[in-house]
Amino acid sequence: MTGVVELIDAVWNADPDDPDERAYLSRVVERFDRDADDADGVDRIAELERSIRSLQGEQLKLIAEFSDASLRSDRDDPRIDPRIVGVARCLEIGLATSSSTQAAQYKISLAVSAVVDHPLTLDFLCNGTVSLSALREVVAATKGLDESDRQAVDRKIAADIAGGLTVPRKLSQAARRHALRLDAEAARKRAEHARTDRSVSMQEGPDGTAHVAVGTTAEKAVECMAVLDDAARAMKRAGDPRTVSQLRSDIAVERITGRMMTETPDVELQIVVSARTLFGLDEEPGLLRGFGPIPSALALALGDSPNTWMRRLVAHPRTQHLIAADPDRRRFGDALRHFLTWTYQGCTVGTCASSARHIDHLIDYARGGKTTLEGGQPVCERHNYDKLHPDVSVDRDLDGTITWTMPSGRSYETHPPPVLGPGSADPPY
Repeated sequence: MTGVVELIDAVWNADPDDPDERAYLSRVVERFDRDADDADGVDRIAELERSIRSLQGEQLKLIAEFSDASLRSDRDDPRIDPRIVGVARCLEIGLATSSSTQAAQYKISLAVSAVVDHPLTLDFLCNGTVSLSALREVVAATKGLDESDRQAVDRKIAADIAGGLTVPRKLSQAARRHALRLDAEAARKRAEHARTDRSVSMQEGPDGTAHVAVGTTAEKAVECMAVLDDAARAMKRAGDPRTVSQLRSDIAVERITGRMMTETPDVELQIVVSARTLFGLDEEPGLLRGFGPIPSALALALGDSPNTWMRRLVAHPRTQHLIAADPDRRRFGDALRHFLTWTYQGCTVGTCASSARHIDHLIDYARGGKTTLEGGQPVCERHNYDKLHPDVSVDRDLDGTITWTMPSGRSYETHPPPVLGPGSADPPY
């Protein structure tokens, strides 16, 4: 609005015979045009955001519909063991959306809950009023309530949204308050359940670092931090040159592993380095199996540790696919198991980032599957059991491509990655 007022004022007061006035007027008009373009850009951003939200809402409806049809089909099929009813729907949604099966399972749960328990909030997502994050917060806040209470919260939240409440965090607070009013006992049970959901996970960090997260109860987390902080500050007061933050990290690692940070590990670390890097001809990043790419200097330093086992991995010079491996050191399994694990570097379901826990027969052993390189594949524990579904099949081509075929008839391919990991050679992988 300020730009419009300035433009009107400039035109009204300008002297057309004064060159300076004409130059000033030209600059104002130019800036006004630029401001108008910026406003159009912001309007377009807002329009796209509403479109994205609408598509996300429609996708949730389709996911819920697909899930319901898949479940009914499995339950009506006498060939399917009741223990694996529904597993294929998670696998296929994950493959179709390029997400992990765990993420697909969450999407299905969210979609079903949105359609059944929160249809009014879902409608606000479909018309672009609220975000997918807002819907997730509302669904999470009502977890533990029975169906009628979840729907009652949905009606209250719909009124809140109609009144202008759209920020996810504020909607979460409102939903939790509505849920507490309806069923305080359910809130207590939800808190008890949350305290049983303990876990440990690892996430890759930059430049050869990683983060290990421990999920535990609130009081234990506070106790852990207090113990680590007290120990770190005591060492700092004693003259340790490391920062308090570094000390907390090092103390945690030492207490978990039982070894000092300077000691070499007593577990097998599989580090892959190209021959050209090994001989100093280039600095291609190495690969720490179970983690990801690491700087070449770090890979070489780890390889020079006194307790490091060296094993030769031979890759195709163009594709970088593994074509041979040194069969020595059989302590952790036979050469075939190692070769398949090194070749695919994880589960062969293309959207799964989990480590391979099983070497599976492509065709079940009981049905004539062969225990050979061509007849095996590495998979995580979950997808090993998903393959038990009678309408899920897996094939392997001569070039190593693994193809999973779903009950819907759709197929999804996984190519063996370069031996140094994705990004070290041209796709496909």
